Amino acid sequence: MKRMERINMVLMLLSLSLTVTINALSVPRHPQHVRQVTIQVNGYKPVIDDDYIAVSMSIEPGYIVRFQPFADADRVHHILLYGCSYPAWPKPFGKDLAHAEASSHIFYMHGQGM
Repeated sequence: MKRMERINMVLMLLSLSLTVTINALSVPRHPQHVRQVTIQVNGYKPVIDDDYIAVSMSIEPGYIVRFQPFADADRVHHILLYGCSYPAWPKPFGKDLAHAEASSHIFYMHGQGM
């Protein structure tokens, strides 16, 4: 491949990646529509060292713009946030670790010390 052909190929690849990036960043920002959702487990005390618990709640549809875990590493090892069509159960939390039976997908994973 000649030098000029290589330069054109690189420029074409750069222009394709820039288009994708610009389109990905073109979601309109509306600060007045930003809302904060706090997910906590109140009223639960583990009885063993490695205990697992799941929280199920309904949240209005929208875009996730930030995650801010406020868990101590000595209390919480991992956080998995799933999105699904409806909550898995009506209780605030459960120990069966079942997420919704409808389609679900992981939005966020966090591990302390990672």
